[in-house]
Amino acid sequence: MIILPDDGEPTPKWVAGVVAIVGLLLMFVTLFFQASWQSGVFGLAFIGFAVWLMRDRRKR
Repeated sequence: MIILPDDGEPTPKWVAGVVAIVGLLLMFVTLFFQASWQSGVFGLAFIGFAVWLMRDRRKR
């Protein structure tokens, strides 16, 4: 479990970028190699987390 520091600082953009890239890679692996549907769900979850990080950044 990753504990993010809650010091009031906005999340750096590269963190959300890395999360989005990992999510996209999981989605592509699922599509091309017909992996289990769980990895597709994980990919969607990663993309959603990245979107949430970017939204949280804009709010501040």
